Amino acid sequence: MNVKDETDVKCALEETTNKFGRIDVVINNDGITHFSTIEEMNDASTREEFDVNIFLSIECYS
Repeated sequence: MNVKDETDVKCALEETTNKFGRIDVVINNDGITHFSTIEEMNDASTREEFDVNIFLSIECYS
């Protein structure tokens, strides 16, 4: 499963719900980081970090 692909995430959640009936606990066990100085950071890498580390968790909970 590609955690950056919203369709993959929704499909995995649906398969899990279909198999077990419900999801009681969600643990965010993935995350990425780009090691760089503030001067080296760019919008694309920062957005990717937020998409995976923050918004993925929100998507799974909603």
